[in-house]
Amino acid sequence: MDPLSVLEKRVEYLSRILPKETKENLKEDNVIDSIISADTLISSAIRGHEKMNEVVKRSAEVEKFLDPNFVVENQQINMKEIFITTMVNELAHSFELLDKIKQLQPTLGAEYFGNIPDVTDKLKVMIQTAKEQKERNEITEETLITSIQRYSELQEEIHRKLKEMNDELDRFEEEQERRKKADD
Repeated sequence: MDPLSVLEKRVEYLSRILPKETKENLKEDNVIDSIISADTLISSAIRGHEKMNEVVKRSAEVEKFLDPNFVVENQQINMKEIFITTMVNELAHSFELLDKIKQLQPTLGAEYFGNIPDVTDKLKVMIQTAKEQKERNEITEETLITSIQRYSELQEEIHRKLKEMNDELDRFEEEQERRKKADD
């Protein structure tokens, strides 16, 4: 809210609760006198009301409820609450599994698991060998693909040349038949 509008509302409120005589006096006096008069009225109204001090101290808390973001914060809390309630079964299952793991932990940490030999060096060698084998396989695959492509090219070339030879033979046979018919 705009501070001026807040002040205007407070002035309107005070003007409604003040007696008419005081209102007339306020109109005639200057601003400083009006403020002093309002202060006097407020202090006399508060005098003897210790609870009012607590209310004034908690006014920030009340203003928080008037904050539009307060609703959003409550909605976020409600959404988190809904999420938690929907996840209750999963969380319960996870806690059950955790309890089972805690029960099995002494067994899993038994001494005979500690007697297993360290094979990390052997695993590293095996991994390196596997990498080298993979590289060799890739090279072999590329060579094989190149060979198949070359074979396909040769096959097409042979097929083309055989077709040319077949066409040449057909022309030769046709010419032989024409000569034969011409000789007859």
